[in-house]
Parts: sequence; structure tokens; C-alpha cells
Amino acid sequence: MGFTFTPAHAACEVGPNQVSFFTDAGFRGQCVVKDFGDFASSGAIGLPNDSISSVRVGPNAQVIVCKDNNFKGDCILLSKDVNFLNGPRVGNDQVSSAKVQPLGTAQCIPGNRQVSFFTNADFLGDCVVKDIGDFASSNAIGLPNDSISSVRVGPDAQAIVCKDNDFNGDCILLTGDVSFLNNDRVGNDQVSSAKVQQLGTTACPPGINQVSFFTDAGFLGACVIKDIGVFASSGAIGLPNDSISSLKVGRNVQVIVCKDNNFRGDCILLTSDVSFLNNNRVGNDTVSSAKVQPLGTTECEPGSSQASFFMHAGFLAPCVVKSIGNFANATAIGLDDQSISSIKVGPGVLVCTYNENDFGGPTQQFTSSSDFLGSDNDLISSVRVQAAGTGCQETIRPSISAGIEPVSPGSEFELLHIIGRGFQPAELVRLQITSRFGTDNPVTTNEVTTADATGGINFRFSGAGGGVCTIGRINNETFQVQGTGLTSGRVSNVAVTGCS
Repeated sequence: MGFTFTPAHAACEVGPNQVSFFTDAGFRGQCVVKDFGDFASSGAIGLPNDSISSVRVGPNAQVIVCKDNNFKGDCILLSKDVNFLNGPRVGNDQVSSAKVQPLGTAQCIPGNRQVSFFTNADFLGDCVVKDIGDFASSNAIGLPNDSISSVRVGPDAQAIVCKDNDFNGDCILLTGDVSFLNNDRVGNDQVSSAKVQQLGTTACPPGINQVSFFTDAGFLGACVIKDIGVFASSGAIGLPNDSISSLKVGRNVQVIVCKDNNFRGDCILLTSDVSFLNNNRVGNDTVSSAKVQPLGTTECEPGSSQASFFMHAGFLAPCVVKSIGNFANATAIGLDDQSISSIKVGPGVLVCTYNENDFGGPTQQFTSSSDFLGSDNDLISSVRVQAAGTGCQETIRPSISAGIEPVSPGSEFELLHIIGRGFQPAELVRLQITSRFGTDNPVTTNEVTTADATGGINFRFSGAGGGVCTIGRINNETFQVQGTGLTSGRVSNVAVTGCS
């Protein structure tokens, strides 16, 4: 049929098996009536390109209209009259090709264990039907790369679709038809590889004493199964670093996952499956180390008169157990400086924490366990573990002074006289004496003395040759002295003196 130029409403009326196209909204303007068939261009339709504004559809017909020639670009299915083509995917004056079909016509219908892939939404456009199998590229699927917009899934099938070749990038599992791939991590026109599987197929199912790690959310992507054990790096886990997105946890185990190697950085404890690691302190694609443990495992349980200190919240290791005593710095505690996030307090114990070495700075006290230190998190540099009921002691930093004096009246030799206070009564005090002669390398000597009942010390050091200086000679020798209480952990100032 040729062009019809009348604007009359009755122009291009359709029969039951026909569709008519109009260049104006409201079924007006130039128009043509088409029987069943494929019309790959505006010339085949019989109207100027990109001119169609409204469509009448016979009761036994449907029509697919597409933006580009040869049924490419966005397409939509119409099964009833459309007064104005202003929809989002194929709008006004955009149609370049069309298919007029019997009502209910469908393409690429999958069988029970098949999946169909379509280049357009609503199961339109070019399509292929795939049996169960792995299709590692768009060529293997049989459609152009990054072109899939909708998927039909057979009743006994499922499909995994991935953004990149070889099932890499984000992947999602489809167990039913998806008319438009636009609201998932793998969106419209982004699929590059796919797996068609029997419904219910799972990868890396863990045993009751195992945990499975997956590179994609929803238990998809590359995966490994790990038995109970310690895995200090991504290499030990068996997956690329910072790639884990989901986990399956066997019913008799738990897993600790950490952001950094060797269980550093934030860690969390998981006792059940997690389909997407995106809403916790250890997020998606950040896991670098893991521990698989029997369910209920705890570490560093304190005994009576003990306390345990943990690098992570929730009492997660690395951790140490300390008996009653004073621990003046990170080395004495046994954890990284300012890394403590939780504390377990054993029976009969008070824990005092300090934000500076040598029991200085803001102080907190704990009479019971705390699984997260809140404002004091990652600030602790020294601790005291004390008997319950004693109260946190006030911080006292010992002070020392040093001077040069004769070994004895009339002697030509001189010694180093060290006086100090502020140590614990009767505790052993280590004196670190560093001497330097001119520009020579320094020499360090350690001496030990005992504090008196008031915590004071009075020590004379004469060196190895009867004295440290000689009266009347220019010795050009200097001394630095610092004391450390071996029970309290208190460290003094540094005293400086020299030969005259």
C-alpha cells in the first residue's frame, strides 16, 4: 500500500492481522498499513526515517519497533494502539525498523535446561538459546560484546552472567526471567561471559568444618574451600588480594577475616554465610587474611589475676595475656603501639590504661571486659594490671640527676654520681650510662641498683679503670644517664654531665 495523505481519523484502519504507522500523534499524518512481516528500514516500512509518532495494532497482531535499521538499537513490543510514541526507550520520531507478528509471537523460547539471551529489553532483538555450559566470551555466547539487555531462563535452569570475559568482574545469578538488566551490579549492555547451569547448582560448597571464599557477591566468581587453619595472606587463602566479596560458612566453624596481611587492620568474626561483604568494617574486596576456626573458638582467655588485650574489637587476635604488673610501652605489652581495641578482664583484676608511654596521658580503668574501647580505641600506649580494689595509681615519672665528683678526698680520679627518686620502693632499677669521648662512637653500659624504701637511688659509677675522669686534664668526655624501674616499668628523664 502507498502513502496516504489524509489526516482523517479513519485513514489506515487496520485489519485483525495488520499494523498501521502514522507520522503524527493521534493516528494522523502520513500513514501505512503493514501485514505480518519484517521491515528492516524506514524504506521497507514505507514512511520517512525517524518520523513515526503513533501506531494502530490489530487485535490479532503485535509489532516490534526499533530505533535503528535491521532491528538494532532499543526496541519495544506493542500489542495495542499507541496514541503517542513518547516512551523512554523508543520515543517519538525514532523508529527505523519494525516487525509485524501474530499476537503472542516469542523468539528464542528456552527449554527446561536452557537460557535465552536477548540484545534488547523485553526479550526482543537478536537472541540465542544456550544449553548448559560455560561461555567465557561474547563470541562463545553468540551475541556482540556488551549487548545483552534481557534473559529468559528455563524452568530447570539458572544463569550466571558476568561483566568481563572468563567470568571476571561483577557476576550475578539469575533463576528467573529478567526483562531488563538495568538494576543489578551487572547492568544493561554489560555482559561479556555467562554460565548456564542446572537450577540449584552451587560452586565450592563447604563441608561442616570448612569455609568457602568467593570473588563475587552471591557466592559467585572464582572460589576456594579452606579447612580449619590460619591463612595470613591472600596467597595462603588462594584468591587474588582484596578480591573476596562473599563467604559460605560450614555449620561447625567460624571465620575471622581481616583487611591486612597477618590479621592486621580491621577484622570481623563471621559464623554464618555472607552474600555480600559490603556493610561492615571489613568491606567488599578488602580481605587479605583469614582464620577458619571451630565454632565458639576464643583466643587469649585470661585466668585469675590476668587481663587480655586484643588488637581488634570483639576480642579478636592478635592478642596477649598479661598477669598483674606494669607495662610501660608497646614492647612491654606485646602489641603494636596504640593498637588495642578490646580488653578482657579476668577475676580479681583492675586494668588501668594510659594514652602515653610510662603511664602518662589520659587514663581509663576497667573492672570488666569491653569488646570495643570506643573513644579510647587505638590510643593505649601503656597499661597496668592490678589487683581489684586498688584503684589506678597516679602517674609518677622518676627523675634523676648526675654529676662528677672525686673518687675519694685528694684522689686525682673522678666518678659519676647518680641520684634519683620516684621509683617503686625496693625495686631494681637499670641505669643506662652512655659515654662519648670527643667524636668517638658512644659506648653504653648498663648497671643495676636497688631503690630504697622511698623509691630513691644513690649510685656511684667509677667505670672500669678506677674513675671516669682525671682531675686537671681535659678529658672531653660526656655522659647521658637514664633509669628504668624493672618492676614498675617507670622510665626517668635523661641526665647529662661531663668531665671538667
